[in-house]
Amino acid sequence: MIINKSHVILVSPSFRFEIQDTSEIKYSNSMNEDPEFPLNLGLLGSILIDNGYTVDLINSNVHSNWHERIYNILNKREDIAYIGFTVVSSQAGATFKLAKEIKQKYPTIKIVFGGVHPTLVPNGLLKGGFVDFCVVNEGDVAVVKLVEYINGKIPLESVPNIVTLKNGNILVTEKLPLSTFDVLPQAMHPSLYENDMAEYIKNGKPFSLLTGLGCNYQCAFCINNITKRRYRSKKAESIYAELKALNKRYGIKVFIFQEEHFFADRERLFKLLELFENDADLFGKIKWITNVRVTDIKDSWLSVPLLKRLVKAGCISLAQVIGQLLKIGPYVRVPFFQTYRPYPGSIWETDLSRFEDPEAIPDEMWRMQLVTKERLSNFGNDADFLYNLISITQVMCLSAVSTNSNRLKRLIGRLAFPLCAYRIRTLNFNLMVERKLLEHIRKKYTTF
Repeated sequence: MIINKSHVILVSPSFRFEIQDTSEIKYSNSMNEDPEFPLNLGLLGSILIDNGYTVDLINSNVHSNWHERIYNILNKREDIAYIGFTVVSSQAGATFKLAKEIKQKYPTIKIVFGGVHPTLVPNGLLKGGFVDFCVVNEGDVAVVKLVEYINGKIPLESVPNIVTLKNGNILVTEKLPLSTFDVLPQAMHPSLYENDMAEYIKNGKPFSLLTGLGCNYQCAFCINNITKRRYRSKKAESIYAELKALNKRYGIKVFIFQEEHFFADRERLFKLLELFENDADLFGKIKWITNVRVTDIKDSWLSVPLLKRLVKAGCISLAQVIGQLLKIGPYVRVPFFQTYRPYPGSIWETDLSRFEDPEAIPDEMWRMQLVTKERLSNFGNDADFLYNLISITQVMCLSAVSTNSNRLKRLIGRLAFPLCAYRIRTLNFNLMVERKLLEHIRKKYTTF
């Protein structure tokens, strides 16, 4: 009997795993103390549900037994079309191990990788034999088509935005234009988060809303520069409706508007402010957080009168940032520092020419936590210098983050920060006692 494959498992993997011995791999929860709902998978899952399919969304941030959950579903269901993993490079290690295990135990189950890492290096992943499809760039146009292909309804070439193997050869299908929010779900489907909502909003934590995709800016280090993902904003009416529904159903009072450049769409901002100001149930009773570019804060745009209006409408992030900067002073938190990464497709791609197979470079070589002398050996005489500079920069960033930690960590940070700044300024790496701190952190939090 032919079974219709109508179920999809979507997974946000852990950022780490531990090897107990040669035969056992223990997967661990990610280090995120404030787990967020994975909006990328939420969007894809909502598309699948809207098209009549069923979805299990497994988020390692809230499911410490995330790998066991996957196996439980695999053991119980026969209608699984595929397992889709969203993978940034720092998730690659844990995801590779699990995907290999699944492919060995369930060779007929299709495994799909999407996200930044497979977008950058799809060919290298396919060579490993445990990934069936790499979804490149954005996957909203591919998730339903993949199910249709697996059920024999359409040919493989009709699935857009994928890289796969066909008869042993690399097949790259048509790349479709980026979707706008006019054709995307206007809200995440509640079934994808409702069972875990208590964890997402525990202790008053904010809940995330997807309010935009892509970016107007093309920073050289960013994935948006490589993929040319232009900015698209969600309408104010849709943001308002989703927020209001979540507030009414779950009592959520703090939200995060997730996108690259929230203040890029001025017309939308004023409409959203108007909607909040005219809603007595929300105005003055909710808070929301988003990002802002420094260049937006100017009299011609985010002026003092508009900033005051934003605060009254619940925008707390700008006021908090200004307050924190004044309070912290030189110890400003650095939330998203990354070691230099010569990603394929970036303007620095030529730096990969020294490697025989750039796409096979292990993710550990790119990860901030795992830079070692051995992994920098390809840089010849510069290996020691680069290792010292990267290590001290990492300690400096960790010291900045420690200002929001307990008293002991703040004390260590206050001592380490100026010492690291001195080393970077003078390139003096003698008697690096800070290295012991970094080695301790690496050993404690990242074990491969």
